[in-house]
Amino acid sequence: MWKYSADFPTDAASYKELVHMLMPETGHSICSVITAQNHGGYDTGLAVNSQLEILSPAGSYPCAQEYLRLLQKTDAAFAELVNYFRAQPEPTIILMFGDHLPAVEEEFLNATLPENDIFALYTTPFILWANYDLGLDKSASEVTMSSNYLFSYLLETADLPMTG
Repeated sequence: MWKYSADFPTDAASYKELVHMLMPETGHSICSVITAQNHGGYDTGLAVNSQLEILSPAGSYPCAQEYLRLLQKTDAAFAELVNYFRAQPEPTIILMFGDHLPAVEEEFLNATLPENDIFALYTTPFILWANYDLGLDKSASEVTMSSNYLFSYLLETADLPMTG
């Protein structure tokens, strides 16, 4: 089983490096950051202080529990990243998504995914955040799609030029 190691930075460290890289930047930038903290191998030792416990569905789900504990850490790091860019004058958009469902216990996934929804296996939630009004209505937060369409969605939403 793949195990998280010192070879891979935490999400918080990745976001801090992103901010550091963009600080001296002038002009427009498109930057992509791929993190590994929540990718798999849920025996990281990074979330030992978390009090999160899975109460439902009933059962023992150590991988799912570690994954959810790591998500708590990702949420906190993402909040710091958003707060940093919220205070910046340069218009900024952040698109955050996962490329697949977590590799946790199949019984846990079966109990938590919508029944009879084959598309739930091929989509992941995403966040599109900006430090300015993108003109999205509330229903946009309920958009689901495969990750291969997200970049086009981002460009269209940001009113940026697209290729033919």
